[in-house]
Amino acid sequence: EEGFGSFELTLQEQPMTEPNVEVHEEDDAIYLFTSGTTGQAKACVIGHKNLHHYFAEIAGQREFPAGERFLSVHPLFHMSGVLSILNCIYHGVTMIFLADSNPALIWDKIEEEKITTMLAFPAVYSYMLEELNKKERNISTFKVAQSGGTKVPETLIQKYMEKGIYMVQGYGSTEGWVVTSWHPMMGKEKMSSVGKTLKHVELKIVHPETGDELTTNEVGEIHVRSPYMFKGYWNNEEATKKVVKDNWFNMGDAGMIDDDGFLHIMGRYKDVIIRGGDNVYPDQVEDVIHEIHGVLEVAVVGVPDDFWGEIPRAYIVKDSETAVTEESIIQYCKEKLASYKIPEVVFVEELPKNALGKVLKRELREGVLVK
Repeated sequence: EEGFGSFELTLQEQPMTEPNVEVHEEDDAIYLFTSGTTGQAKACVIGHKNLHHYFAEIAGQREFPAGERFLSVHPLFHMSGVLSILNCIYHGVTMIFLADSNPALIWDKIEEEKITTMLAFPAVYSYMLEELNKKERNISTFKVAQSGGTKVPETLIQKYMEKGIYMVQGYGSTEGWVVTSWHPMMGKEKMSSVGKTLKHVELKIVHPETGDELTTNEVGEIHVRSPYMFKGYWNNEEATKKVVKDNWFNMGDAGMIDDDGFLHIMGRYKDVIIRGGDNVYPDQVEDVIHEIHGVLEVAVVGVPDDFWGEIPRAYIVKDSETAVTEESIIQYCKEKLASYKIPEVVFVEELPKNALGKVLKRELREGVLVK
């Protein structure tokens, strides 16, 4: 774009000698913008001290097998993209970049470069699975599929495991950094969770109105405190004060901690649907619909209703080769969910997303898509 040079040209213009720059731990290291799925994107200030703690306590403790080859399809302006680069540099892992998240191209690159692991949003893995079923491929080197950004459906984890590929998911945000992670060694019975907190990460569930800390198995707002957290929003102290109190950051998500210390996500608190006084958590409904064969993507939002005030509606992208219908989805939901959680069903060709590939639910609520 005008006013911006290419990454390749920037590298060519710089000397190969190591720069002699004095850096202090309190200095700013990176400005990363939030995804803006619920409003205007804000720049998060990540300090050198934050990065040092993360790599000294978390990333530095991980062991990578010799010959590890990482495929990057994540936008490099996103937290996950930046972390991937820094992780690979820190551990000396070979990193291959792919600017296109087309499923066929990703599998081509995995075969061609003998990729062992990659990171992508759940929706990308869903379309990759659909593509993989069309053609026989040699993907024997590909062992670990890392994911995050949104909750990974249990069925998706299971389908990849059936192909000998382990899925690992992380939970976090640009502000809160990495908070929890789940991997298969934690047990299949915990696939519905996003795992346990990382080292030095504190987590609590808070009542959204009173601010009181809740006990296990109670749903409330997720608050996090850690040495990896952001320093604040750039030039926006007012916005920072709204989400950070006593060094605790409000993630803006609804969730609960079970008896074993695993965190379960119910979705963004702003997305919770109140139907006749009952709370409907979109993630719960989406998880059930994801179990249905032929569903590629689903997003559940609340829409106005004269009687109930608000009712859930599921926007669904389905595989064109399957016979899944509105009636079959509703019937399946009736078998799995309470009656007040049964959604209306609308099939669409695609869901509105931002540059990161995250679904923009506010646009669905505003009626951007039509049946």
